[in-house]
Amino acid sequence: SSSLTISIQHGVNAVVPLNDSLEPVEHKEFPAADHVLFHHPHLGTEDASLHSRFLAHLFYSVTKNWMKPKGGVFHLTLVKGQCERWKCLEAAQH
Repeated sequence: SSSLTISIQHGVNAVVPLNDSLEPVEHKEFPAADHVLFHHPHLGTEDASLHSRFLAHLFYSVTKNWMKPKGGVFHLTLVKGQCERWKCLEAAQH
């Protein structure tokens, strides 16, 4: 017999985790995840440099606040061409 636990978080600040009072929280208040998914992030503007900085902050936050300390997988879905324009791979290395 196996068990599957699923946690769905909606409306979260992907860069800074917030509690119900909209205050920043420590990682320990959220269960660490094996997989984190983020589909089609966008800041509401077509500014590639701004999105690149956003992704760098996002990657840092995901590794420090959302995934298990010993690793996990972050799944990011982007529109064709965004990875190159937003310099996603470079942002992930910082």
